[in-house]
Amino acid sequence: LHDALPISVAPLREQIPSFWSDQFGIRIQGLGVSAAADTFTILEGSVDEIGAGVVVGAERAGRLIGVVAIAVSPARLAAFRRELHTVVDDLEPVAPGRR
Repeated sequence: LHDALPISVAPLREQIPSFWSDQFGIRIQGLGVSAAADTFTILEGSVDEIGAGVVVGAERAGRLIGVVAIAVSPARLAAFRRELHTVVDDLEPVAPGRR
């Protein structure tokens, strides 16, 4: 069946989990596996000026494993996607509520 597909599909291990939503005119995007994080840190911007762009990093054992970006350019988000490709494959699954 895979050979019959007319499009190229990357193996799951090469895909970064992601989501996006537009809320009140502001785009919210998530990359990686933030649910497995033990620490969250503001990497860019300020919560006082969300419309100007904010990036929250999700870390586990000191490694960036996910980001949530609010009002951030696609180019900036792409840089985080490239960074996350290097770590997401190494993560062991974590059951919700068990860190």
